[in-house]
Amino acid sequence: WRFIVCPPNRRENLAQVFAQILIERDSQATERQIEDARAKAFRSPFLMLVAVNLRGLDFAIPASERIVSAGCAIQNVLLMAHAMGYGAGPTSGQAMYAPQVKNFFKLNADEDPLCFISIGTPDRSKPGQPRMVPTDSVICDEDRSAPCFISCSKLVLPNSSTVDSTDASALLIDQSISEL
Repeated sequence: WRFIVCPPNRRENLAQVFAQILIERDSQATERQIEDARAKAFRSPFLMLVAVNLRGLDFAIPASERIVSAGCAIQNVLLMAHAMGYGAGPTSGQAMYAPQVKNFFKLNADEDPLCFISIGTPDRSKPGQPRMVPTDSVICDEDRSAPCFISCSKLVLPNSSTVDSTDASALLIDQSISEL
């Protein structure tokens, strides 16, 4: 994977690419829709594309592992930006996967765009986005019937007991080993 920064002096060109992609996808797009597509290039002061090489490496690393690795790197960038007091988030959309975006960022044939990362000062007037429910995706038992929930300070187990987070890792390791 790699990060490709889109500097301010290239944003107008990226805006044109976004507009052209929309026009090609929807010949009935309104001027307002075209302007909205263009505006995506200017939504944050810092913008970069994350690209993943899914096919061209000489060594055998599964595509899923390459994507997970890129996701970890993305999370580190997001955490760093937030720690510095900025807002940051990944974005995507239909235009990102168009050949024009690959050409604009000079991706090679083996690379695919994964997402954009935007960093800047957050707009506090924007409503929050819906988030996934952790209990729907974190499962603690084999039959997938008893979810557990991990919070910042406590680990809540299926039997409703709690432990401090400092003890949670040891508990999970002990529980995993005892099941072997």
